[in-house]
Amino acid sequence: LTAAMNAFRARRPRSAVMLISCDKEANKLSILASCPEGAIKRGLSAGDWVKTASAAFGGKGGGKPDLAQAGGNDYSKLKETLAAATAYAFSKCPN
Repeated sequence: LTAAMNAFRARRPRSAVMLISCDKEANKLSILASCPEGAIKRGLSAGDWVKTASAAFGGKGGGKPDLAQAGGNDYSKLKETLAAATAYAFSKCPN
């Protein structure tokens, strides 16, 4: 996820992004989120975003306002995780 995040940030430095990696066989989800300064000023913190998303699958994580990660063991909660992440991001940056 780190290499993908670095590539994304290089191309879109002013965009907030959350990457989610799924391993169905191992029943694992991993999350990495990045928020630029503009998004942080609007209230979108990568640490809080990751905590909200990972709570949907019983995962744990955190980090700084600009970069955070999480992981957990409940692949079956992927849809709920995506919904929680999307809702949180749009609540902080609606447009």
